[in-house]
Amino acid sequence: MSSTSVETAFMMAIDRLLARNVLKANSSDVSKISKSVVAREAGHSRTTLYKYPNVLARLKSLEATTKPSKQSKIVRLRQENARLEQESRMARDLMATMLLQMREMERQTDSRIRQAVRMTQAEGSDK
Repeated sequence: MSSTSVETAFMMAIDRLLARNVLKANSSDVSKISKSVVAREAGHSRTTLYKYPNVLARLKSLEATTKPSKQSKIVRLRQENARLEQESRMARDLMATMLLQMREMERQTDSRIRQAVRMTQAEGSDK
């Protein structure tokens, strides 16, 4: 196989992998396109890939354009943290409400039990 056809095979492998990611609606998930994955897709070894600087440069450029910045990760994590804190507050509020309802139901049940006991005792004293 000629040098250009091997390089072309690597480039076409990258194109196929990118196309699959787009089809899966994961166009931002280029992180799964590694040197090993490209080599496997092209049908060549990873060590062969290192002989082609154009392929390596393309892979590096894909990494650079798709890697989320640390700042965007921080923003996303802060947003997720705020959402989780809000969910936690809502869950605590719901549990507190349910506890109050349960205590009210217990109070009503105790009251009805006392009332039933009084009625039973009243019936017993009438006989």
